[in-house]
Amino acid sequence: MLARRANAPPPRVFNDTAQSVLDIGKKAASMETDFINNLLKTVTPSTATFAKAIDPYWKLHNVLNDLTAQLELYDDLPSDDFPGLSDATGTALDAYGKAYTSTFTNSRFFEIVQAVYHQYFPDQNQRRQSGVKDPQTLSTEETTILKRTVKLFRDRGYGISVEQRKRLEQIESQLDSVGSDFANAVGNIKGDTLQFTAKELDGVPADRLAKLQKDNGAIKNGMYTVNTYQDFDICYQAKNGTTRQLIYLGSDRVAPDNIDRLKQLVSLRAEQANLLGHKNYAEYVLQNTLIKSPENVESFFNDLADKLHPLNEEQYIKPLKSFKQKETGDSKFLFEWDAARFEAQAQAAASKMRKRADQRDTSEWYEAEHTVTGLLDLLGGVFNFRFTRIDPATAIPGVPANQIVWNPSVLLFAVHDVSGQCLGYAYMDLYSRKDVGGRYPAPFGASFVRADGTPNPISVAAKLLITKADSGVTLLDSDTIHGVIRVIGNVLATFASRTKYSALSTARGIPATAADVFNIVESTFEAWSSNAAFLEKLSNHYSYGSPAALKEWNSKTSNQKQPPQKLPQTPSTGGPTPLQNGHNVAFSLSQSSMAVFNQFLFTQSYPVDTKSLDLTFNYNTIGKKFKQLNQIDDLGVKDTSQWDFFYTQDTSPISAAAVYYTYSFSFAYAADLFSPFEKDPFNTAAGKKFRDIVLASGASNPDYVGLFEQYLGRKVDMSKFYATLGVHGN
Repeated sequence: MLARRANAPPPRVFNDTAQSVLDIGKKAASMETDFINNLLKTVTPSTATFAKAIDPYWKLHNVLNDLTAQLELYDDLPSDDFPGLSDATGTALDAYGKAYTSTFTNSRFFEIVQAVYHQYFPDQNQRRQSGVKDPQTLSTEETTILKRTVKLFRDRGYGISVEQRKRLEQIESQLDSVGSDFANAVGNIKGDTLQFTAKELDGVPADRLAKLQKDNGAIKNGMYTVNTYQDFDICYQAKNGTTRQLIYLGSDRVAPDNIDRLKQLVSLRAEQANLLGHKNYAEYVLQNTLIKSPENVESFFNDLADKLHPLNEEQYIKPLKSFKQKETGDSKFLFEWDAARFEAQAQAAASKMRKRADQRDTSEWYEAEHTVTGLLDLLGGVFNFRFTRIDPATAIPGVPANQIVWNPSVLLFAVHDVSGQCLGYAYMDLYSRKDVGGRYPAPFGASFVRADGTPNPISVAAKLLITKADSGVTLLDSDTIHGVIRVIGNVLATFASRTKYSALSTARGIPATAADVFNIVESTFEAWSSNAAFLEKLSNHYSYGSPAALKEWNSKTSNQKQPPQKLPQTPSTGGPTPLQNGHNVAFSLSQSSMAVFNQFLFTQSYPVDTKSLDLTFNYNTIGKKFKQLNQIDDLGVKDTSQWDFFYTQDTSPISAAAVYYTYSFSFAYAADLFSPFEKDPFNTAAGKKFRDIVLASGASNPDYVGLFEQYLGRKVDMSKFYATLGVHGN
């Protein structure tokens, strides 16, 4: 580790007290309020211009984002990381949030903003008036921030009647309440209990049966007790199809009250969209995304299903049915509750074949700390960044390490451009801890280009959520590497952002960047985690990491010969096996069904007839259409209350209303965006081009497809995505 460069700005010092946190919130709120008050004294709708009103307001937010940076971090991380600051942080952010909300509920400021907007984008009556300005006199970013400012008002109901605006406020309150009740129901699921004989549990390993008795009580009257939620793994282990069916459906029907709650959410969202002038909520949400409309979402996934269904039948349904036939003598149906069991059998059979040739545990070549550091070094190099590890103990003379990083496991890196310009600091928060939350980047600070043309330094805390080993080295499996690279890619995108306004930078995340584009960028970076040459260079067998690691290896293997330091990766010439591809196809179709069901929910028009709206019927019908698996209605059960309603445990209608599609859809573009790196994953020329064209713009240029085409030098080729799933040609 190195000491910080003398000419680099220091990292932030985390020595706040509850009072200093409150003071930051108070100051930010005061600056927001004072700016608006002063603006209203000097600017009127008739004298308003972009330079007088819009530009200075968002430049104020460049300052405010810097001022409140540490509050953002304290709010993002567990309260145990910053003891005594949780309540103060909530109070401070609430004070600042109220001031910000007050700005965008200020009718006089709205009149000024609307006046500026109509100077460039007049309505039909104004087109006949003089004084209309050419929109091209604004830069692309200025046009984007102007439209964003207007939208912030319109989203709150400005432009409709006062009564309608009040109803919007009521809807928001009701959405919070119903959404909270829905999430709480999911969080408090206990599961139901069922009784099974030993024969009905045939196939369940003896040690698992013993655990059932330990967890759920001794055998009574020859019956084992199974909790449908906590013991769901029994569903995959039991040979008896009826047993699997009862556990599967029992586990999916444990939150029945959420059916009505979801109907309420759907109805409220439809009413909200109607008040804002849209046919449905999906239309409202998707208007500023790359995909543009719910019709385009459904068209994409329907087309994808048409392409994948022949492969799904051949590479997934047919092999699984053959294993079911072998075990049961009947493969007329392959039910949802059959799929996992017989796929596991198919995979186990294939695994035995592979292990004869290769017994390696590839995770041994990817120790956590070395891999994360290596990813920053290798990917940073591709995109013309340099990440330098900094020792928190020496980062700032006289400041203790626990005021530089919030946990000893956090790795601190100074981030520089190849020119030597310091761009800020990256904090790699490696391990999962209590209440740490999901795996995602948490930028804090203001990302914008200063008046002198240099980037304002920003910090990013990357929450990598790696499960730390109880003892010895922590190793990363393939799935974890995929997830970690997505986050690190987002870190790179944050440092690459070059916008005039912090509000349009990548650091503002999905609130600034369209949700599907945000995922496209992450999915492009994820492609490196499947590239053989990249993985080979990244690899380093843990036994070479330190004398202690070598000692651990020798202890575990009884002093076997030390393996090669690098894990040779032989690029596959034929792609995945048919079974592997079948799994990928089935997963893609499952995600497609969820995306289309999500669109179904939020394309309901107001008023919604919640009594006749049968969510369970539509959930199962859509699922069956896409996944091609049999369901309980194939057994003659027509009462939908007895069907599968797993959707009642899925909180995405709250957190991803109308945008569930974004993850699956993102790979359609990412496959081609990665293509310049396919043969050379260390292609710095392509890296610079991707950084300068795609990443630098943040959310400042809404012509996302145009940016992708500029980077590629041609139109995006979707066939590259289809090829990753085994679809070739038309």
